[in-house]
Amino acid sequence: LHRRELAHALAAERRAVGMTQTELAAALGTSQSQVARIESGNGDTKVSTLARFAAVLGLEIEFHLKPSAPPEKRARRRVAAHPR
Repeated sequence: LHRRELAHALAAERRAVGMTQTELAAALGTSQSQVARIESGNGDTKVSTLARFAAVLGLEIEFHLKPSAPPEKRARRRVAAHPR
């Protein structure tokens, strides 16, 4: 799912429950312009913001990681151990 697809899905869900951007913004404690930005897919949106957005609309968020290529074709990155 790409950013714009997610944005359009959120907008469709908002409309499906009969809310305006202004009503959703009030429920989220943000501005209508912020809701419009999220729904347009412009900029990066925090997962916590998406979670609040979904909760107000009565949605659950599920995350799935899908490989873009077989393991042997993906870049391998060495992760340095962080001291505790």
